[in-house]
Amino acid sequence: MQGRDYAVAIRTAHMMQQLGLIDVDVRMNDKVEFVTTQSANYDETKNDFLAYNEWTSGISDEQKERFVLHLLSQGLSHKEAEDYCNRNIEIADFFAGNPTAGYTFVNGKMITYGRKPGK
Repeated sequence: MQGRDYAVAIRTAHMMQQLGLIDVDVRMNDKVEFVTTQSANYDETKNDFLAYNEWTSGISDEQKERFVLHLLSQGLSHKEAEDYCNRNIEIADFFAGNPTAGYTFVNGKMITYGRKPGK
């Protein structure tokens, strides 16, 4: 749920190979972001991070139930969906109650590549 889909990189590799590319491979390029109040643009970076992850404090019961139903339609059990929502609410509440909190997160990218035969 963090915006990653490793399966896309793997499917892309198979598609590239089917199209005739050789030496097809997939690699991961990870960067760990360390954000504190000493970081440039701390407030903007933190707010973007919270918005991207949809960690908004003050979610209504109706909004939570809609999100649980969405997660159920994606194959999660009711317990998994409830737990996921509750963790997100806890994270949002933590950031709301700790406006100068620092954090780290992994900013990863999957890179699929290959080359044309004879090149």
